[in-house]
Amino acid sequence: MYGFFVLVTWLPYYLETERGITGTQISTIASLMPWFAIPGSLIFSWVSDKIGRRKPVLLIMLPLSLVAILAVPMSESMPVLIGALILYGIVGKISTNPVLVAVVADNSPRHALGTSFGVYNCIGMLGSVFAPTLTGFLSDKTGSMDSGFYFAAILICIGIVASLFIKESNNNNEEAKA
Repeated sequence: MYGFFVLVTWLPYYLETERGITGTQISTIASLMPWFAIPGSLIFSWVSDKIGRRKPVLLIMLPLSLVAILAVPMSESMPVLIGALILYGIVGKISTNPVLVAVVADNSPRHALGTSFGVYNCIGMLGSVFAPTLTGFLSDKTGSMDSGFYFAAILICIGIVASLFIKESNNNNEEAKA
């Protein structure tokens, strides 16, 4: 979530100040991520349902998200930067969200689904609060907005490790085949 909100809140400013891009180019480049999230979320959520498992899908998406978020500050060419934003759109937060919602649904007591989704949403929204503020703070302290992307990469690494601990029952596999 943090990386997504860094991109949503800071990307246009980042493109202008760190990359020297102006005008219409900024809006075109900044819109690539959500455009490519549409097929990404549909495809990966379908695959997750088709195989009846969430963990393997997340363990593909999250490392690719890590590569994409790191490529934004590390890229030295516009095509690589654009490719990174497209990749993040395909496998990033918007696309992982349906799979993560399914993880919550699969692992929550049926009598507490509303509470479970509420907690999931609350934790996720913390990213929307902290990403703009913390990225601005890091940018002020380091003199570069790149630090916000690197911090997002650290959080994605934590997400990858956390995904390794997802417990999946065979019930999901049986339901997927039915």
